[in-house]
Amino acid sequence: MRRFSLALVLVSLAVVGGSSMAAVAAVPGPALAITTPERVARDRAFEITLRLPEGTAAVDGRVLFDTHAMELLGVAPLGGGVGLRPVEMRDGAAFGAYGLRSSTGATVLRLVFVASRAGRVQVRVVVDATAGREGRRATVSGADRVATVGVGGGTTSIPSPQVTSRPDPVRAAGTVQELQPDGRFDKRDVDVARWAWEYARLKGTVCDASAGDANRDGCVDAVDVQATVAARSKSDQFTAPSSDQFTAPSLAAVIASTTYVVTSPTDTPDAATGNGVCADSLGVCTLRAAIMEANWTSGEDRIDFALPGLAPALIQLSGPLPLINSRSGGVIIDGYTQAGSQVNSATVGSNAIPGVEIRGNGFNAREVAFFITSSGNTIRGMLIHNAYRGIMVDHPNAFNNRIVGNFIGFTRTGANEVAMNFAVVLNTGAHDNIVGTPALADRNVIGNHSHAVEAYGPGTNANVIQNNVLCMRPTGMATAICNVGVDHNFGPKNELIGGTGLNEKNMIGATRLQGIEYSHGWNPAVGNGDTDPTYQINNNRSIGNWVGFRGDGSYDINFRSGQNDQGTGDNGNGINVYDGSNDNLVEGNYIASRFDGIQVMSQNAQRNTVRNNIIGESPLGQAAPLTGWGLKIRNGTRFDTLQGNIIRNAALGGIGLIQPNVLNIRISRNIVTGTNGPAIDLYGIPGPDPNDAGDGDTGANNVLNTPVFTSATTSVISGTAVAGGTVEVFRASRPAGQFGLPTEFLGGATVAANGTWSLPVTLTNGAIVTALQIRSNDDTSELAANVAVGQAPSSPAPGDLLLRDDFQRTTSGGWGTASQGGPWFHTGPLADFSVAGGVGRFQMANGQTKGSTQALDVAPVSITGQVTVDRLPDAGNVYLYLVARADGQTRYDAQLRIAPGGSLFGRLRRVENGAVTTLGPEVAVSGTSASAGVPLRLRFEAVGSDLRFRVWAASAPEPAGWDVTAVDSTPDLQDAGDAGLRSYIAGVPNGPVTVTLDDFEVRRG
Repeated sequence: MRRFSLALVLVSLAVVGGSSMAAVAAVPGPALAITTPERVARDRAFEITLRLPEGTAAVDGRVLFDTHAMELLGVAPLGGGVGLRPVEMRDGAAFGAYGLRSSTGATVLRLVFVASRAGRVQVRVVVDATAGREGRRATVSGADRVATVGVGGGTTSIPSPQVTSRPDPVRAAGTVQELQPDGRFDKRDVDVARWAWEYARLKGTVCDASAGDANRDGCVDAVDVQATVAARSKSDQFTAPSSDQFTAPSLAAVIASTTYVVTSPTDTPDAATGNGVCADSLGVCTLRAAIMEANWTSGEDRIDFALPGLAPALIQLSGPLPLINSRSGGVIIDGYTQAGSQVNSATVGSNAIPGVEIRGNGFNAREVAFFITSSGNTIRGMLIHNAYRGIMVDHPNAFNNRIVGNFIGFTRTGANEVAMNFAVVLNTGAHDNIVGTPALADRNVIGNHSHAVEAYGPGTNANVIQNNVLCMRPTGMATAICNVGVDHNFGPKNELIGGTGLNEKNMIGATRLQGIEYSHGWNPAVGNGDTDPTYQINNNRSIGNWVGFRGDGSYDINFRSGQNDQGTGDNGNGINVYDGSNDNLVEGNYIASRFDGIQVMSQNAQRNTVRNNIIGESPLGQAAPLTGWGLKIRNGTRFDTLQGNIIRNAALGGIGLIQPNVLNIRISRNIVTGTNGPAIDLYGIPGPDPNDAGDGDTGANNVLNTPVFTSATTSVISGTAVAGGTVEVFRASRPAGQFGLPTEFLGGATVAANGTWSLPVTLTNGAIVTALQIRSNDDTSELAANVAVGQAPSSPAPGDLLLRDDFQRTTSGGWGTASQGGPWFHTGPLADFSVAGGVGRFQMANGQTKGSTQALDVAPVSITGQVTVDRLPDAGNVYLYLVARADGQTRYDAQLRIAPGGSLFGRLRRVENGAVTTLGPEVAVSGTSASAGVPLRLRFEAVGSDLRFRVWAASAPEPAGWDVTAVDSTPDLQDAGDAGLRSYIAGVPNGPVTVTLDDFEVRRG
């Protein structure tokens, strides 16, 4: 990090209730420190910190940068206060904050960015004004410096734009005036000030506007917001409005609900707000005048329409409509009361004729057509277009509002309008609002905006979005492209998009980035390492939507999601669940995307469930090819569940866990067809990951080994896997020996304690099956090599690991369960067996025989282990045996005799029903000897009728030669059996002897 200073010269302009204050002489101010990172990762959030002088309560400024290279996401006051939502400009973004509080001698503000282009990006920070707690302006001189942030590994310089002008007041500040003239300063005045701040920046008229200029200095900025906040807290710091500004309503007007009928298409204000009569200066009722009156009256008011001509009747806005902020009761603005209008009755698209056309003044005017900050309101039957934003619902007081039956982003003929910003915004605490309902008449049609619906900020919870036609024209058969259909940022929770009922699904057409996104679930003041749930995107549901199709559910390449993104960052998907998004449900959606179907990513995106979605196929059964994965899981996400999805026609494969830090991902009952790629791929090596000894390799889902088939008949499929886990068996489409694809889920089986499993089935000879296994921690394997029913399963290759135990546990009364394999079975009192210090151990008294075995059911076998004895015999002998093909009292033994002094002798034995037959003479082991507590390595191989045994010091390399060999073809011992270690002590006076075993492995011989 580096730090540099910008010199400040503060010019104080006092604002005191009831009097104007002249400017005082400019004096040097303290330094403004700005901290920037040296280098940041592409597509990851980072912050620039502004350290303002102590006592600063409001700040107004701009950040200038190449908008193709980065984006300003948010403003976060560190010590407290309110950051205004950044406003995009052609050359960057405007920012502001008020109600700031100082700590540690300064006021600290963080600007949160995300960079999308690699290079050396210049960022120019311009602070235009600050204010103290009372709202007195402090104009900043010289606060214009450029910092450079390295993005990714890029070296190309990306310069920042130059400052072309500075917004300076045109007059000295005067008396703070009400912005919502009702005889008092309250929250509604602050709402107007905040709205005016944003509107002035959207329109580019910061110092050429009157609406919102609370201190009358000719500029609309954060100073006005702070002055309004200060005035609200002091009853003596405002002047009551004159009689021509405000007329006290009658008692009847305050109490009774009222219907206002708009008869004039002009856009003039109410002449006497609060008198219960909608009338401009000419005595006609306009929409603007009706909203002004409805804001005053109590009860649920209505605004109906009787405009000249038939629907849609045009109202050309002269500027933003008044905030809808009724102090008690809501207002229903119903365009369908206009003559010639009709509600939708079509099941595909919408045949509605909205009653009223609200036409804005274009992108650069930065208008919001309807801005709601109160509860219980309805906007219905409106055709809104040529307005920067259509409908904004803002503030925790904005709840139980309904946005239904509207067209947004189209001309009166249904043609596409010029692209605008957000169509519907649910913002900063707006909760329990409805955008569309299952009723056909309530279907909204929204397109040609950057985001059709945007949910933003903490507290923006429990909103419902249903039955909308998004990012396509009203017919549902032509595109009206958006960047994102429905987006969530910085805190929304418990939202429902779609549903399982009739007409609850949303139909989302062409998008540049993705159809639905959950992202940026962290406090901008902390950064994306924040774990405070306040800003997380949690417990939301996207259910049953059609994403990337026409309105009738048919496939068209031009309707896919992710049209303009390469699918390498956090975009290019049908649905994206991204950083800070947890416990969300994505269920039953149809997905068509240019790249990937559904993506879950980031270390702070966990426990998300993606189930029963149909990806790569239309609701009508048409192929909807993807160039990427059906499900792409990456970048450290954990504990997600991918279950019951049907994935077709995804070029790279069905489910890709494409980075090594993706863990505990449960993959269950998914069907994959129509791809040359794998059904499931875990990041490890390209292609299927082979089973490895001890399953010690690392990667996605710890590259869990696949289950092993031991039998595949028409009635039962059997095999081995991790004890306590689950094996799922599928019918497969590829030949035996290949992998996948899973076309039908046949059932699941729990793996027994001995590592075996079986599943009853009803199949025909020649059917191809495959399987995966799921551990108790939800790590899931790839698919095992396919086998044909009625034929012997492909045997594991020589050297394939069957069992391993590193004894990294602590147990008593037995050895418990092997690291990979089943439980140990013991001969002798269980109290004599324990695991501690990384070894299994048992204690032997003179004349005792004890042992430990694993139920493996394997014939060709290679067994290795590392053994020690804690003392050498003074007399007599200590015998150790590696055991193969054990079945009751029948087995092969590789015998090691430890004599007094540590001499070693090897021999091979056959045991049949308890009768011992030696297979050749005892052989002295040359080159090594035993010592108390010093480990020896043993290897015993039984492959067909060939038996071989060797011993060497654990500290030395394994020798190539064998100490003892034999050939034995006894029929009973050619069958599969168990493996383990046994011991016997004879004539040892200095016992007991403790025997330990470590690094025990059994492989296919």
